[in-house]
Amino acid sequence: MPTSRVRILPSNNARYASVRAILYAATAANPISLPIQTRLADNRRSPLVEEAFSGMKVQSRIHDFLVSIRRGRFVHRFHIFLKNHKHLTVNAAVLALIPGCQWHGDILIMRSGSTTNGVVNLRARDGPLVRCLLRRFLRVAHQGRRLTVPKNLEF
Repeated sequence: MPTSRVRILPSNNARYASVRAILYAATAANPISLPIQTRLADNRRSPLVEEAFSGMKVQSRIHDFLVSIRRGRFVHRFHIFLKNHKHLTVNAAVLALIPGCQWHGDILIMRSGSTTNGVVNLRARDGPLVRCLLRRFLRVAHQGRRLTVPKNLEF
């Protein structure tokens, strides 16, 4: 699936902010909350997610998906950034979350803004929602020769 991220060109007067995300790293047994540098330009927040991923020599491509999860009358939107390659390490954090699920590569989850164009900080109460979202996402995402994920995912 092609990326929906905007290519970020270097600029001397660019503004950046740190935005909180959750990384399900292949090398860690638990998810890691970490700040991701995000470029603020033209009413858009573009995260620089490459710094959080491992295995860039094996596969430099990062897939991204916009996923919605409905809770009552509220719709929460998240960006899921991930790597998919059979030569990447099996993700220990995903294996701990979903026993028997062998995902190869890292998964990074960021919250999408409702009024902001781009990503915003994850809230403290988003943890259970992110775990539920990842469980449901990995049920429909099929890792293999080509990563296949249905478009416009909403749970």
